[in-house]
Amino acid sequence: MVGVAGSGGADACARAELARLPGDGSGTVVLRLRGEVDISSVPVLQPELDRALADAPDSIAFDLADLDFMDSSGIALLLEAAHRVGAVELRNASTPIRRLIELSGLSDILRVAS
Repeated sequence: MVGVAGSGGADACARAELARLPGDGSGTVVLRLRGEVDISSVPVLQPELDRALADAPDSIAFDLADLDFMDSSGIALLLEAAHRVGAVELRNASTPIRRLIELSGLSDILRVAS
């Protein structure tokens, strides 16, 4: 699990986090992405993504239930995972995140689970 401290200092909640969750039995690597994923947090999250993809899984799923914000840097992180793995599923995406994926024309690459 990796986090980025928020502007409130060390006692503040982590601003962004990427953590590997227990497997779902299908061979899919499941990662929880939470907080605010932006240009300042992606470089800190990248090593955790690299570790998750080191074993070359067939597919990866991102649980976005606790994702508060994501800018284009976060989309780039997801696209990198799709490029390296092939199949990427976004679980528990909020309505704004769903719309962002749909409006950007990425729903064929970043599949949003219903």
